[in-house]
Amino acid sequence: MKNIELYYLSYCPFCQKLKGFLEEKKVNFTLVDVTENLKLKEEIKSKTGHQTFPQLIVDSEFVGDCSSVIENFDTIKNEYL
Repeated sequence: MKNIELYYLSYCPFCQKLKGFLEEKKVNFTLVDVTENLKLKEEIKSKTGHQTFPQLIVDSEFVGDCSSVIENFDTIKNEYL
């Protein structure tokens, strides 16, 4: 089983959009709120090279942000999920 994590900020509308999209698609994922965890937020940004949230990570590999995951969901589903 894949380890699917969605790193998000609680106040971010793009984060809420991707969370809802993944739930609608019945993707089983762990939601990780980095809103008040500056250390984790910086670790994720450094690890992925992506500076904004949300960030979808599957088995420690950055998969995409809100727009890229939604736009490319069929490919991502076949490749990662």
